[in-house]
Amino acid sequence: MAHLGIETAFAPGDAVRASRPYFIHVGTIEARKNLAQLLTLWRRLEEEMGERTPSLVLVGRYGWENEAVLDHLQRSPNLQGVVHQAENLSDGALVRLMRGARAVLAPSAVEGFDLPAVEACAMGAPLIASDIPPHRELTPQARLIDPLDGLGWLDAIRRATLDEASKPAAAFAPPRWDDHFAVVAGAVGLGGSSPLAAHGEGE
Repeated sequence: MAHLGIETAFAPGDAVRASRPYFIHVGTIEARKNLAQLLTLWRRLEEEMGERTPSLVLVGRYGWENEAVLDHLQRSPNLQGVVHQAENLSDGALVRLMRGARAVLAPSAVEGFDLPAVEACAMGAPLIASDIPPHRELTPQARLIDPLDGLGWLDAIRRATLDEASKPAAAFAPPRWDDHFAVVAGAVGLGGSSPLAAHGEGE
């Protein structure tokens, strides 16, 4: 399978230093990302933890069928000042934000190649992800939880919030673009050469 490569910026390095613990989700805000359940959990956290509630940062543009997410954000006063949205971040800003999070969250019910989840692993950021086939294949060292297990997600987020001890990241070899192009080249009968080299553009 020709997995997409990971840009070199997504590697261990400097991180955002925030006064309040935070978690981050990166991706289009749409139904299959399971964000409505995530926001329901954050309302529960706020009820339990009050001022100690961690922040949730949603990085991405709005996609299709996002009414449930909008309803949570607009009708839940206890999420004001706790849930933040951002888009159009530079790679540098996004990388530092992901590195500083208690965990990157990937609760999707359905995914293809979940690039942000793989990028999180490439930079050594903790990842809590849904237990679905793409995550089992691509990010096996993540903490995998059934996307419908709300209590399991709540417990994992709560534990990550309260655990300030840094844990060494599991070894991870991110997919590389060279490997991607080698697979593609083999599939179209170009042997081991890259498409660029085959057209005389790699010299």
